[in-house]
Amino acid sequence: MKPPSWLLRGVRISGIVVFAIFSLGSVVLGVVALVDSSRPVIWGTFSGESCIPTARGCNNIGSWVSDDGEVRLDDVRLDGSRTPVDSVRAAYRVGATFGGDTIVHTAEWIGGAPWALWLLAVVCIVTTVVQIRRLGPARREAPRHAVDSP
Repeated sequence: MKPPSWLLRGVRISGIVVFAIFSLGSVVLGVVALVDSSRPVIWGTFSGESCIPTARGCNNIGSWVSDDGEVRLDDVRLDGSRTPVDSVRAAYRVGATFGGDTIVHTAEWIGGAPWALWLLAVVCIVTTVVQIRRLGPARREAPRHAVDSP
């Protein structure tokens, strides 16, 4: 038995709304990440002190010291590593909107956030547009009548 068309249309519209919200959110986050990417970066060393288990590995918590020893951050999270680390090269983005003084980034992630967010935005926008185009105008089902006998 095929579900009624109004139900299918409602599910599709709900999906469009969700993807539109994701599109808007990823564009906003992409703009913030782009603004943050222009802020100064200080390189240093992250020393892991603990690893808090998560569903995808763990969050490394520790301290970070700049290469010249002038800047020290304690109780910071390492972004870009899901396995426990003792010591790793990491960067601190001064005055960043994302994380501020609570997150330092591995070399792979210091420049990757804006690109990842913009890629997510493009995927969400394209999916939203495709689903809107597939939705089309509302169609009315033909009434089901008993067959008239002669």
